[in-house]
Amino acid sequence: MQIPLNAVRAFVAVYETGGIRAAGRALDVTHSAVARHVQELEAAIGRPLLERSSNRRSLHFTQTGEVFGQSAQAAL
Repeated sequence: MQIPLNAVRAFVAVYETGGIRAAGRALDVTHSAVARHVQELEAAIGRPLLERSSNRRSLHFTQTGEVFGQSAQAAL
């Protein structure tokens, strides 16, 4: 399984900032680029990392997302 490093970096930014838009601002990329990277990462590992609310205003990390976020943050 090949995990794209840019996708990991984008997810760590979401983990650190708490949101996709905030991560985009921190990385100086569009929020849609961050969202695509997160989706790419979820597809690569085969598990959801985020739980999105129906109004798409808030998101929460799944248990896998929490563990992955902590590990990836420490690794980077």
